[in-house]
Amino acid sequence: MLTSELAQLAFAPLLQENSKAAEQAFFAVPAQGTPRWLLPAGHREIAPFLESWSPYRLTSRLKWAAVRTAHLAGCLSALPGACQVSISGIEDIDWRYLGWTGDALPVPLVYVGTPGVNRKAVMHLVNPVSAVCDLVVKVPLTEAAKTAILREADVLTILADENYKCAPRLVHVDRENGITSQTYLSGKTAGRRFSEDHWAALRSLMLPDERTTVAGHAMEWQEKWKEVFTREADLATITAALTELDDTEPLPACWVHGDVAPWNMRRLGNGALALLDWEEACRSGLPLQDAFHFLHMQDYLFGARPTAHAAEVERFAGSIGIKAEQCRRLEIAYLAHSYLKRRAVGEDKHCAFLLATLRAVLKKQPQPSWPVISFAGARVSSDVPPAVKPLLSAHIRSDLFAAVIAELNSAGVPYCVLSGHENHAEKGSSDVDFMFVPRDMDHIALLLTQAARRAGARLIQAIRHETNACYFVMVKEDGGEVGYFDPDCSSDYRAHGRLWLSAEKVLAMRRRSRELYVPAVAQEFAYYLIKKVLKQSVADFQLSRLRHLYQRQPANCRAEIGRFWPAATIRSLERALAASDLGWFQTAMPHLLAELKESAVAEQSSSMKSGTSTSRFSPSCLKY
Repeated sequence: MLTSELAQLAFAPLLQENSKAAEQAFFAVPAQGTPRWLLPAGHREIAPFLESWSPYRLTSRLKWAAVRTAHLAGCLSALPGACQVSISGIEDIDWRYLGWTGDALPVPLVYVGTPGVNRKAVMHLVNPVSAVCDLVVKVPLTEAAKTAILREADVLTILADENYKCAPRLVHVDRENGITSQTYLSGKTAGRRFSEDHWAALRSLMLPDERTTVAGHAMEWQEKWKEVFTREADLATITAALTELDDTEPLPACWVHGDVAPWNMRRLGNGALALLDWEEACRSGLPLQDAFHFLHMQDYLFGARPTAHAAEVERFAGSIGIKAEQCRRLEIAYLAHSYLKRRAVGEDKHCAFLLATLRAVLKKQPQPSWPVISFAGARVSSDVPPAVKPLLSAHIRSDLFAAVIAELNSAGVPYCVLSGHENHAEKGSSDVDFMFVPRDMDHIALLLTQAARRAGARLIQAIRHETNACYFVMVKEDGGEVGYFDPDCSSDYRAHGRLWLSAEKVLAMRRRSRELYVPAVAQEFAYYLIKKVLKQSVADFQLSRLRHLYQRQPANCRAEIGRFWPAATIRSLERALAASDLGWFQTAMPHLLAELKESAVAEQSSSMKSGTSTSRFSPSCLKY
């Protein structure tokens, strides 16, 4: 984007249509090859404000000193890469609408963010009489920046309502254009060493009487970033990190700023530190995350080696009751979460640094032998690299399946294994589908955790993929062998926004098959057929399973699917089953799907009738 276009874009949402105001000249001062400051020409009275801004790198400080000198001398155009741009209509901008209260019109200085999805322009409105910045206006340059700016506005509103003093005060919000204004926090930037003052600022963000858990947040991250795929070596490190996040012990909850760094902190007149740029903030977060960000971000930006910082933070953590081992685990949580966020936006260099740091923190812990078991949704299947296949143990998988069944039976929780129960315990190519009544979904993570522990395994993954369904993975290493078991747990069978089978009805008619419970034959047939049609795929062994079920109770199966397909289609389907005609099924899949979607909507589930939620997983009870 040309410098003139960028400058115009920064002011465009504020300009009046058909303004006849004269053009105003700005000098675009570059940094790292892109315009970074738009400084108004001929306003030497803003020099004190320019002097208050001080970069951290020596080279940057020298360059900024040159900018200030050139500004005072009136020769900004002599700076390398600087150019003059003219913008008309600035004198007609309604600054008071944005919250300006000065008698004279403000002098706008614009800081342009680095190129990226969240790029924005930050205008500092300086009073020409006092040379003090009284207001900060944020203007988005991308759609993502608009979302981020409005999110910060919401955060600042909540912080003010909760009487926090360490943030700017929101003055104005234009939600249509994504523009906000806020008070300017005058003061010196904070030092680079994490000190008692830094800790005091972060400690002030603790939430009285609120608690959280590492395991609960780990579950949320897994759900949010399940589409992030990485190289197998990277995935092994992340998986190793996630296995460490198995702590359900309550921790003090806090506001997490998300980008605490020296340049986002100001030392106010009373000596306290305040925080700027709350766009990434979240409430009820894990403690110490901002402290670790402060340290690790500087390692990355200033060329330090990947380093563990838990020992540095321990002396502060103890003051809020966090033990040394929890401190280490919270550092792992920060690094894993940061990696996932950076990977999602394609920051490969930063991701590599975070992975190297994670390995440094984990180096005294054994690395897992299952590099393709991931929270990203990857399943160990026929796509597993040949070198990994010998590690996968069918008997361990079978043992884990048996452990889950024993735990459920012992707990007296009604359930059924929806399909393929005869061989799912041994197969490595598919998960195992469990159904529960909605009221029991809160307890499933804890029951699976207990089953895994008793079998000498770990529950390492949980991904909620429907409002009432969660996919889990448990892994066990036994000598040179590794086995896994992946139960996919749901209540009512819902997919594509529809209720297909009610858990209440299925469990009421379930039957015992050896040590476990399975659906009635007709309901298992209907479930399996609907699932294959919705997925638009069926293999020969799956067709064999459908044929076997149908042959056991043809009349009941016909009646069960009669709610979804017309009689003519059912007759054709029966003929194809009798002939094991896989080609017919594969050709007819689009037609079967169209008719299925046109079928009458099933009755509401019991949870919907009673007004209870179908999404009731409790992250705090999950162990990884």
